[in-house]
Amino acid sequence: MATTAVDPHRLGDAARVFEGSLDGLDLRCEAALRSIAAALGQGAHSEAAHELGDAVRSLLVAVEAQQAVLGRGIALAGAAYDATEAHIAAATGMP
Repeated sequence: MATTAVDPHRLGDAARVFEGSLDGLDLRCEAALRSIAAALGQGAHSEAAHELGDAVRSLLVAVEAQQAVLGRGIALAGAAYDATEAHIAAATGMP
């Protein structure tokens, strides 16, 4: 299995960016849910329905973005695992 060396400093930086991205996405999801609740509280007026649609679209965009961030996080974790295996193999002399 091919491995790639991972700089621990870059991995730490990426983990912090990943965590910050998730925090930001959580806030966006929360804001979208509040907008949905507010639109639902206004009844079925056309303006409220339009606002509800906008809020749902915002929520979907936030969820899609969160999935992308999670995908990058999983890829980073995989690279870190591969690098750890390579370091262990090098230290023990085992392939």
